[in-house]
Amino acid sequence: MKAKRHFLHLMAVAFCALLVCFWLPIQTYAASDDSADLSKVCSMTVNCQDGGQILKEVPVRIYRVAAVEKNGSFEYAGPFSTYQDKIKINGLSAASEWDASAATLSEYVAADGKPVTASQLSGNDGKAVFNNLQSGLYLVLLEHSMSGSTTYQFHPFLISLPNYDSQTHTWDYHVTVNPKGNSAAASEPVYPPSQDSFPENSHGNPPSNWHYKVIKHWTDSGHDAKRPLRITIDILQNGKLLDTQVLSDQNNWTYEWSSEDSSAQWTVVERSIPNPYQVTIETTNSTDTTSYVITNTWPGSSSGPQREPSVPPNHYHQDDTSVPIGTVRSSAGQRSSAVSGSNLPQTGQLWWPVPLLAASGIVLFSIGWLMNKKRKG
Repeated sequence: MKAKRHFLHLMAVAFCALLVCFWLPIQTYAASDDSADLSKVCSMTVNCQDGGQILKEVPVRIYRVAAVEKNGSFEYAGPFSTYQDKIKINGLSAASEWDASAATLSEYVAADGKPVTASQLSGNDGKAVFNNLQSGLYLVLLEHSMSGSTTYQFHPFLISLPNYDSQTHTWDYHVTVNPKGNSAAASEPVYPPSQDSFPENSHGNPPSNWHYKVIKHWTDSGHDAKRPLRITIDILQNGKLLDTQVLSDQNNWTYEWSSEDSSAQWTVVERSIPNPYQVTIETTNSTDTTSYVITNTWPGSSSGPQREPSVPPNHYHQDDTSVPIGTVRSSAGQRSSAVSGSNLPQTGQLWWPVPLLAASGIVLFSIGWLMNKKRKG
């Protein structure tokens, strides 16, 4: 009898341990099974400030470049579908990668005259509010702006609507963003757009005769035999095609020019990107030169495939209205869970195991009661 009771006790303990092991994965799955409602209307507020300085009447343009798929990936939409497989927007994780894709898209959007989804000026509070937006990946561009004696220049960026907050495990459908940028005294022009900081001795202003350079890079280890013999680039000044050049081994894959018009806006793009290469265009500044680095990457050469979808870093903070333009604030995760078209975020637990666990508890209680009754009898 004692051996039988000991066996039943062991069975009860083992069953409880099994239930615990079964319950924990359910909790983990429930916590990660967050999903977004892609049919829900979104909004975006672009907060144009530099420290405590409110910037009014800043022209803001947004472009819905891609739709969000149910698996959380992005698919170029409408007129931007021509960039599919050419400008990378999936499998990105680092903020620098998203910045590079945003900078590249901004060059091509300007060169190709892609249609604007919406545009407006920032108001007296420094905010440009965009309502009734579809879910998707948006490119946000802000034009140069002056406030008092200072000129401000902003970097392009990408933002996903809705945006996932990994801290609260919820989706934010009404996103506020604080753009990054640079400022300089209005008496002298600011540098051309760049992701780099300005040279220390420049104070944000180029010399009177500014030099420009296009440099071609290849990231295709093991596939260099597939490189074309030459590529073609377009150079635009203030949105108009100024020159077309061919880069090859003969000119060391570079081209240079100079301009005395330091206020001109220059755009450089590569045409007829060879398959299956992808392209990025990054801008850097030295003491007296702006360089446009065009990199063609063979898929998989720089990093392996990402196991889960990702969204661009969300540079926003809902309550902080004094975030300087030059900072990056993030209250949302850089990675998203898979999304679905109809479900709201699930941040609680799964309830279907509850009846099973309750029934198991009743069985265990009954076994214990019977064992106790037999022992007393």
